[in-house]
Amino acid sequence: MKIGLTFLCFFATAIAFGQQKEFIVLQNGDTLFGAVNLHNKMFIVTNNYVVSTYRAIDVKKVFSRSFKFNTVVPCVLHVYVDRLVDLEYNYYTNMERDTVMVLDEILSTPKMNLYFGTDNNKQQYYFYKTPADSLPVQLYINYSIAGGLTGEFGNAAQMGNRGSTHIEVQKGYVNQLRFIMGNCKKITEAEWELLDYRSYSLKSIIKKFNKCK
Repeated sequence: MKIGLTFLCFFATAIAFGQQKEFIVLQNGDTLFGAVNLHNKMFIVTNNYVVSTYRAIDVKKVFSRSFKFNTVVPCVLHVYVDRLVDLEYNYYTNMERDTVMVLDEILSTPKMNLYFGTDNNKQQYYFYKTPADSLPVQLYINYSIAGGLTGEFGNAAQMGNRGSTHIEVQKGYVNQLRFIMGNCKKITEAEWELLDYRSYSLKSIIKKFNKCK
C-alpha cells in the first residue's frame, strides 16, 4: 500500500513539474505556468485543465517545447526570398505578413541587442533593439535577379557581360544601422560596404558601435 501511495505521489509531482517547465512572462512581469500554444496571435496556456488566453502583444517571453526561442515580437514581417529558383527578374518581392515572431537574443550590449529567428518557411531574419525601442525591429533585406537578355537586344543572344545575369541585393539593413550608428568613427566605409546579413557580421559592427562614445 505504501509503495502504491509513493508511486502516486511521485507521478503527481512529475506532472506538476512537467507543467511548470512551460510558462509565459507577461509585459507586466507576471509569470503564468502551463502548456503553451500560439494561435491567431493569442497565447493559450493550459494548467490543470484551466485554459487562459493572452494577446501576443502582452507577452514578453515564452518558454515551451513548442518554441525554439523565447523573445515574443508581434510585428508586420517583411518577407524575402533568397532561393535562386524563387527569384524574379528585376523585381523585389514585396510581401508583408502580420504575425508573431519568437526570437533568440544572440547579442546584448548597452547600446544595441541583436535577435535571430525563422518563420514557418525556415527563412532567417535578424532584428535589433536599442534602449529607445519598445520591441525588436526587423532588419530588412531583399533579393532579385538582374541582367540577362534585356533592352533592344532582348530577342538575340548577347555576348559577354551584356548577356549575364546576377543577383541584386537590397541591403536595407545597412541603411537602418547607418542611421543609428552614423557618428561612430570606429566603423569604416569598407566595413559598411562588406556588412553581411549574417550573425557574425552584424555582431561585429554592433560591438564596434558599442565602443563608440
